[in-house]
Amino acid sequence: MIKKIVLYFVSLTFIVLTFSGCATVFSGYEDRVDLVNAPDNIKVYSIDGVELPVSSRTETKYSIVSHSFGVKEIKSINLRPNEKHILRLKADDKEKLIEVYPKILGTWLILDLITGIFPAFIDAYTGNWNYFPSINAEF
Repeated sequence: MIKKIVLYFVSLTFIVLTFSGCATVFSGYEDRVDLVNAPDNIKVYSIDGVELPVSSRTETKYSIVSHSFGVKEIKSINLRPNEKHILRLKADDKEKLIEVYPKILGTWLILDLITGIFPAFIDAYTGNWNYFPSINAEF
């Protein structure tokens, strides 16, 4: 009985990994994009005028120059990696229009090719093996 359950679980896992892309299974459908040097009151809009939620997190980094640790606040947005995006950044009375293009992450491509060619087609179709570089949000 236990052998059947284990065999069923192993078979199901193999089928899921074979017929779906690695990036689709493990990374999800949105990519977190950091806004470098973003002001505190930044607002991000799509080209259609829809406001995108801006989240913030803090990171502690070591500075070689001052030989000390510092806390830095990093703002970010989530974007679907399957297409390019045109974004409007606004802060106070300043505005900036930028285009963001997805790039293929080589790790997902290699994993897809190791697990078979079909997962590569899935990830290529969904665009989930793409990522976005950080956006310079300085005005």
